[in-house]
Amino acid sequence: MRQAYFLLLILSLSSCRKEHIDSIDVISNLSISNKEGLVADGQTLVNITAEIDKRSDLSKRNIVFKTSAGTFTGNNDTVITIKADFLQQKLIGKATLKMPMIPGKIIISAEPEVKVSYGDFNLKDSIEVAPSLPSSIKLEPSSVSVKTGYQSEVQITGTLKNNANKNVSLGTKVKFEDFDENGLSIHGSYRAAQDASDQNSKVSTFYSPGYLPIGTKCSIKCSVLDNSGAVVASDVIYLTVIE
Repeated sequence: MRQAYFLLLILSLSSCRKEHIDSIDVISNLSISNKEGLVADGQTLVNITAEIDKRSDLSKRNIVFKTSAGTFTGNNDTVITIKADFLQQKLIGKATLKMPMIPGKIIISAEPEVKVSYGDFNLKDSIEVAPSLPSSIKLEPSSVSVKTGYQSEVQITGTLKNNANKNVSLGTKVKFEDFDENGLSIHGSYRAAQDASDQNSKVSTFYSPGYLPIGTKCSIKCSVLDNSGAVVASDVIYLTVIE
């Protein structure tokens, strides 16, 4: 009789344990919305989801998403905690990741927020992010005139875009050149030249043509270079030399 009692007690406890679902054991189905054609433009977004068993306790439904590059749009950080909600009868946690400005492999993981002493559990996946290649550049001068003899300078800013009109990858190289009306090089002065694109896909320099006759019209050309140094895009602005 006593043996039968203990057997019933063990079965009862086992049954009770199955009713309490721990998210540590049941987080699953890490999914990335798009793995193809991703580029490092700091703008492209992908959705990341993970599923928790719908029987899990209300206090154990938070999912921690992590990324090795890029940032989550909810907090502009590489780690974000999301509470799973019901979607089509499934308990889903969803985060949105913004691509970085530097190409390479990105490791993405999802794990429960609640930790336990007997072990950790997380799901991992990865995506490859290609360079965002330039297809155009637009130059903007701070002024259309500049004084002769280095008495003034013009700030020239260039904005680079790819063929989808989004930013290019960080560090895309450019080359500044200046010419007179006959197409001859002026060899003016470039100060604080930023000849590689920044986080905002911009380049810039401060320019002065030096000693040129009043009324001279000069052109400033900025060419975008690929990894081999070949020109892939360019733009030109025109300045007039004044007294």
